Parts: sequence; structure tokens; C-alpha cells
Amino acid sequence: MQVSTTQDVQGARVVREIGRITASSCWHGRRAVSEEDYRSQALAALIAEAKEYEADAIVEVRYDTDDAQYLDLSGVPVKRTCISGIAVRIAHESRKNS
Repeated sequence: MQVSTTQDVQGARVVREIGRITASSCWHGRRAVSEEDYRSQALAALIAEAKEYEADAIVEVRYDTDDAQYLDLSGVPVKRTCISGIAVRIAHESRKNS
């Protein structure tokens, strides 16, 4: 699965947009692991979502963070990493011989 923060996919062209998809990491309080681990978790969930729609790639990928107070734990602040992008079908560009 190719993933891009722009509208471009390396070595291919977008032939059809399937639609915007979103995913997120689990909620977490104190950092038991790095923020990069939570971003990886959210990206894996987004890729799984794109595969459900038979997408070849995800473009315009953006990360964000949701914050909340978990009231069952005396107002402990928690957050999660959110990710969104556009699932697309692509056609691989053929190389022309000169």
C-alpha cells in the first residue's frame, strides 16, 4: 500500500478516488511508548481500512490529535493520534524506451 502526504503517488497516477477514510490509535494517558508508535498504530489501522475498499494507495494523509478527560480515572487527560486520507485506485506509469 502506497501512502503519500500529497496528491501524488510515486511511479503511478491516481485514476479514481474512492473516498476519505479515517482511523486512530488507542486512547493513551502517560507515554508508555513514543508518539511515533501511536502514529504507526493509526497508520496501520488506516491501511487496513483502505484495503477494505480495495484501494491501491492513500493520498493527502494528515495526522491530528484528539484530547479528552477520562472521568473514570479522576479526570486523567488522555489523547489519541488520528489519521485521515483519501483512498484511491492507481495505474502504474509505464516506462517509455527512448
